[in-house]
Amino acid sequence: MEFTVDLSGAYSADEIHDVLEETLPLGEYYGRNLDALYDCLSEFPAGTRLLVTGISVPEAVMGKYIKNFRKLCARLNEERKTDWIVIEA
Repeated sequence: MEFTVDLSGAYSADEIHDVLEETLPLGEYYGRNLDALYDCLSEFPAGTRLLVTGISVPEAVMGKYIKNFRKLCARLNEERKTDWIVIEA
């Protein structure tokens, strides 16, 4: 599976989670926060690729939240020992 998440139109945490829900199969139990996102992404099968684009717009508006999002992605990459989540500006 391969997914591209474009965050360029997101200006709040709610909008980020709207885009994530529209783009990814996160399930009905998705709690629309970073902890819930971590839990959902942890269950994605091996071989999944996730490209996150347009992150510079929300990063300028929500620096701390995006910093934590980046940490979450890095942690998931570490756990799988592969860069299955790639973040592009």
